[in-house]
Formats: sequence, structure tokens, C-alpha cells
Amino acid sequence: MRRIILHPILLLVLSFIPLGSAFAQGQGVTVIDDFGREVLIPHEPNRIVSIAPSITETLFALGLGDKVVGVTRYCNYPSEVLERVGKGEITVIGGFIDPSLEKIIELNPDLVIGHNLLNPEFIAKIEDAGIPIIIVKTSETIEGIYEDIRLIGKACWAEEEASKLVEELKYKISYWEKQVEGVGRVDVAEIAWVNPLWVAGNGTYINDVIEHAGGRNVFADRSGWASISDEELVEKDPEYLIVPYRHGEELIYDGIMDMKEKGLIHGEVIPIDPDIISRPGPRVAIL
Repeated sequence: MRRIILHPILLLVLSFIPLGSAFAQGQGVTVIDDFGREVLIPHEPNRIVSIAPSITETLFALGLGDKVVGVTRYCNYPSEVLERVGKGEITVIGGFIDPSLEKIIELNPDLVIGHNLLNPEFIAKIEDAGIPIIIVKTSETIEGIYEDIRLIGKACWAEEEASKLVEELKYKISYWEKQVEGVGRVDVAEIAWVNPLWVAGNGTYINDVIEHAGGRNVFADRSGWASISDEELVEKDPEYLIVPYRHGEELIYDGIMDMKEKGLIHGEVIPIDPDIISRPGPRVAIL
């Protein structure tokens, strides 16, 4: 019987290739996305299109920024995103809910990562073009963020990096949770809009952040993002009001400060960058 003898150098190389990676290279990777769709990623993606700022932030946090070729006009973090857009290395493919199908196809991506607010017909057209697309549902909890990071990591053949990122976030959040152990919970409201007022209720990512931070969402009796009257906010009069604020985008902050100056509410106003508070992604640990 003829024996096959491998060259010592080849043996050395093979010994450093994880069996899982070798298998994936030959079989591709199949993921179940947040819509329950089974999607085959036939090879490691090198041209990725992101259709949400939180997805873009996750890709860059996983060290995959050099593989991103398309983002929305709202994707502005980390700063490298805008730098690469300016250099022509990344193309802006449109908005969050109205991305350009033509621009995406022209980029010849091998993976598109979308979200649950996309039109089903748009998703079908991406599939018809032979492009793998996975759908990530907007997270409603911190645990949901971890799951989305793992999903994106697996689809991009970066499971190890995703696991490391999740553990890092868990460690940071655990640290802050320990700081508020034994401390009485405080009443909090997150103001999403004014005229009319909109707040974060139960079943939102913000509600979960408030709970983990030792707060009590005074509008947890509302489901999702809820519209309330000025009188309801005055009645609740929470100790802390989280308000989106950024230079040039002071509408919500000014509206709440006006109510405070009139003596209608008395809580401390905490301004936070609207991008950070509205994007359930890897920056959750700094909230």
C-alpha cells in the first residue's frame, strides 16, 4: 500500500489552522438571523455593506472596518468611518430605511447586514441579486446587543472576536452594576422627543439600560416608545431626566429645560449624545 507523506513544513502550517476554520473554508458558514432566516455565507466576507449605524459600529468594534465598503448617511462612528468615506474607500448607500439598491449592487458586496425596518421587497431584491443578507433586529435589551454581536461575528467569520467583545462589554457593565449595589433606586425618564413628548417605555433598550444602572423607569408601565402628555411628565416628576443633546440639535433639551425653568418638573437633566443613546451597540458600556 502506498503511503502519503506530508512535507514537514506543510505539517507545521496545518497545525496552526483551527479545525473549525478549515471546515468553514470548505463549507461556508450558515447563520440564523433575527428573522429566523437561514442564510449561507459561502466564503469569508471581504466586502460588507452595513445598513444601520449600530451595525457599522459593531463591525468596526470587531476589527472589520477595512472590510466595510458601504454605510448609511447616518453612520458616523468611529471617526474612521467618515475618514474612509472622505477617501472614497467607503460609499454612502443612502439612508437607514431608504438605502439605494443600485448603489449596493454596484459595490459587489459579499455580505449585506440590514435591520428589521427594511422593506421585505428590498430584502428579496438583494437576495435575487445573489448577495447574502442577514437581518439584525433592533435590540430591546443589553442581552440582545450581545446576541447581535455574536450573530454579526459569525456571519463575518469573526466569532472569536465577537466573543471577546461580548465578554469585554459584560465586564464593564458588571463593574458599574457593582457600584450601585445596595443603593436605593432612583426615578428616571428618558425623553426621546418633545412637542409631543415621547419617552422610552418597557421593552426598549433604554429601559434595560436604566434598570442595569440602578434606576427605575417611571414610564415602565408603557410599552415601547410611548407618547405622553406634558401633564403626565409633570405628575411623575422623575429625579433624573435623560435627554439627547448635541450642539445644533438642542430641540429636545431646550423643551425639557423650558419645563424645568417654569417649575413644572424638578429633576436633574442629564444630556447624552443622541447617537450613543439611540444605537443599541458596543458603546452601551459607556452609558
